[in-house]
Amino acid sequence: MASLGRNSAKVMLGRVAAIGVGFLCAPIVGRMFDPAEYAVAVLVESMIYWTMGFAALGYAQAIPLSEDEGELRGLVRLNFVVNGALLAVVCVLVLVGSAIARKYEQPVLARLIWFVPPLFLVSCISDTAQYAFSRLGRFGVLSMLVVVTTGLGQPMQIVVGWLFGGTASMLLTGVAISGLLGAVIAGIVLIPLMAGSGGGEASMRAVASRRRQFPRVQLWNAILQSTAYSLPVIIFGIMFASDMATVGSFGRGRKLIMLPVMVLAISLGQVFYPQAADEWRREGSARDSILSTFRILSMLCVFPTVCLCYLGPLMFSLFLGEKWREAGVYAQLCAPYVIFLIFAGPLKWMFLIRERAGRFFLYNVLAVVGEPLGLVAGAWIGGTPMLRELTGFAGVGWLDGARAAVLVYAIAGLLARAPLVVEAVRLGGVRLAEVVGLVVREIVVAMIVLLPAGVVYWAGGPSVAAVALACAAGIAYLAVLYRREETVRRWVARTVGRGEQEEPAD
Repeated sequence: MASLGRNSAKVMLGRVAAIGVGFLCAPIVGRMFDPAEYAVAVLVESMIYWTMGFAALGYAQAIPLSEDEGELRGLVRLNFVVNGALLAVVCVLVLVGSAIARKYEQPVLARLIWFVPPLFLVSCISDTAQYAFSRLGRFGVLSMLVVVTTGLGQPMQIVVGWLFGGTASMLLTGVAISGLLGAVIAGIVLIPLMAGSGGGEASMRAVASRRRQFPRVQLWNAILQSTAYSLPVIIFGIMFASDMATVGSFGRGRKLIMLPVMVLAISLGQVFYPQAADEWRREGSARDSILSTFRILSMLCVFPTVCLCYLGPLMFSLFLGEKWREAGVYAQLCAPYVIFLIFAGPLKWMFLIRERAGRFFLYNVLAVVGEPLGLVAGAWIGGTPMLRELTGFAGVGWLDGARAAVLVYAIAGLLARAPLVVEAVRLGGVRLAEVVGLVVREIVVAMIVLLPAGVVYWAGGPSVAAVALACAAGIAYLAVLYRREETVRRWVARTVGRGEQEEPAD
């Protein structure tokens, strides 16, 4: 458990730094780019994320299981060759997509869709490198790579937006620059590692045959996961194409609340996967890894999620600007669903460790089918006269149209992800009551300390008072953690002690 915590801390240090840079830049980006421009960019980014489901045909996820350096090198080389072939396929698909966009009089989308191939390529390089660094225990390098690829995107958007204007193309250019820098760093570190000769040699054909379960089964899981993430944005864009500001608000709100999933949960998963696999081989259980994962994620993610449930619109309007208040409403509606996504991030690897990839596939099918259907059903419900009468705001009710679509989408996602988390815990040999207790404890504490802020906000009180009470709640929550968690106390003691040691003598 201690090793998981230390290695997770190294990886998450880069992720947290990336989040910090992103949050510092977000207010500037929010005021520099309009929701309508953001809508086009987020649609293209969704296409990029979908293509990443095909990356290396799933062989990248086999890298942490490589038994020696020879197999590791063979898998990395196989990844690069396969991704090169896939790049040609992506270019053909983009060519067709661009023609379709022009036919339906979408010239901006037809032009910007050409960001997909280069961003697919740099993302593949970074993805392969991250799995390789995880297998090698190079968590410091992995952390640095994450900072560049994830953290520099918004600073680059600010720079190019200031120089050339706040358009969707500049949003994508900023992402492309950070991705390219990450690919360069990954290549600089990976090339010498792959040029070595320790641990023997394994041909690409041999490792492809040995790990063939990944393209046969896990590839489809990866495709379903990327589809589950991307398809809701695309469907939402189609349904509300007449109001691109609404599409941009949904994309922005969803992306920001997905940060804990895309950053913290994935970071912990990169450590959890090899360590839980080793623990299972040694002890026939992954109990320590699972309980440590739940404890870390509960302490880091539950309080911000509960705060979002209480104060989402206020947080977004103050942080990004008033034009993004609706994005805060969408984030608020999705917050409970995100809790299950956060825990599913690392725990999904238990299905591979226990060789239950087919079962994981079924859960992904459920999400891919259920979440888009939830969006469509919610949009229909939101447009019915009955709902408008029930809300008492005919035509503009609180759950009218897009908001109802997002709410039902979040409920469908929660119902799809919760069983996955439950089964992953059981596959690891852990009683469900143990992990439920950890999470519920943090939820109850967060709800209690944040209640005054929520009451002030929902009663229509001053925004300043609600924000001040939320800040006080954060301090109270940290005090509870310090008093209750020995790990937190040791970390504080080490940090303070280091500072005292480094203080120069008089």
